[in-house]
Amino acid sequence: MTPEGSTMQTLGRGFDIPVHSTRQCFRELLTGMSRPCTVVRLPEPGGIPGSLNAAACAVLLTLADMDTPVWLDRTDGHVNDFFRFHCGCSFIRKCSGATFAVFTDGKNLTGLKDVPRGTAEHPERSATLIIQVESLEKKGNLIFSGPGIQHRTGLGVTGVDSRIWACVDENRSLFPMGLDVILTAGNEAVCLPRTVRREDASCM
Repeated sequence: MTPEGSTMQTLGRGFDIPVHSTRQCFRELLTGMSRPCTVVRLPEPGGIPGSLNAAACAVLLTLADMDTPVWLDRTDGHVNDFFRFHCGCSFIRKCSGATFAVFTDGKNLTGLKDVPRGTAEHPERSATLIIQVESLEKKGNLIFSGPGIQHRTGLGVTGVDSRIWACVDENRSLFPMGLDVILTAGNEAVCLPRTVRREDASCM
């Protein structure tokens, strides 16, 4: 067995066919970002580190690399080693420097206020939030509007701290700064780019 094969056996496989799967995942995420609140299904990695669900793992395997510092809300050496091997990305201790901030428990968003929102000169220096939740539904009592949404659309999310909606609301005043959000459950994901607006459900 080659050293690489031995390491992969120890850490777990990423995508079985990396080029094909990362392209497929990237296309699905583009669909999710261009059509906010659409539930997209991501390809499942062959191995998934213990504290992550399939979709969160797929997002990082597709988007993270050596130039994108990742912050994880809990200490998990296995996750760190897995993505260092498959993506070459680095994990940092303070979320204030993160490109991707991963919350493995959507009901506990401690540290959310410290995640970078970018600056007026460099709004692209904001982080993308990857938040694991219990479930995602195409319809629900959360109402959103904005680019990519025809009129208004509903979304159902369970297992997430309500502070995330205050964060989404904050994007309105911060734009073009702000946070892009990817919610994950199982192998499904919903993207909420900073351009979306949360609306009063009575408007439906």
